[in-house]
Amino acid sequence: MLLNQNGGHDGELGSVAVMFSWALYGASEEWKRHLHKTDPREFIKNAVPLLGESISI
Repeated sequence: MLLNQNGGHDGELGSVAVMFSWALYGASEEWKRHLHKTDPREFIKNAVPLLGESISI
């Protein structure tokens, strides 16, 4: 989605978006593999703020 005409990412914001999406994917995989007994809404409620704190542009 954030690819420029040359097939690359649009600068720093694009890189941050890609990293954040992979972080969300990784968190969901961790939940699926190990924490599936935890309510998914509660897991996301706790995970998203932690991921958001790590972003600084």
